[in-house]
Amino acid sequence: MKSLQNQVVLVTGAGSGIGKAIATLFARNGAHVLLTDIHYENIETVTEQIKKHHGIASCYTADISQSPDVSKLFTYTFQRYGRLDILVNNAGIMDDFTPAGELSDELWTRVIGTNLTGAFLTSRAALLPFTNQGSGI
Repeated sequence: MKSLQNQVVLVTGAGSGIGKAIATLFARNGAHVLLTDIHYENIETVTEQIKKHHGIASCYTADISQSPDVSKLFTYTFQRYGRLDILVNNAGIMDDFTPAGELSDELWTRVIGTNLTGAFLTSRAALLPFTNQGSGI
């Protein structure tokens, strides 16, 4: 495996579940991890857990379904770290298995916004920096 030492990793949906595990594993392997989630308390807790085990982590609250939030997230990333090496598009939400006939427009918009638009917006924001640095995944 390629060394993760000093690699800057942005993990979306990092406040719990799979995102928390991904962020923790990257930090354990030497990466500088930026955790993002819509719930600050969750990413703050995970960030402190990573630091407690001598990892390098910070957190930034963002709703990745919103372009202005993604812009601010990437501005913060480059101000703090000067680069981004790895983007992990992990954020995702469920519709609680609501039957299609009962699914509200609001819930549909929220699910699609996070699961599809969010992944698109963060990927698009990472493309130019990755291209300019000649690397990034």
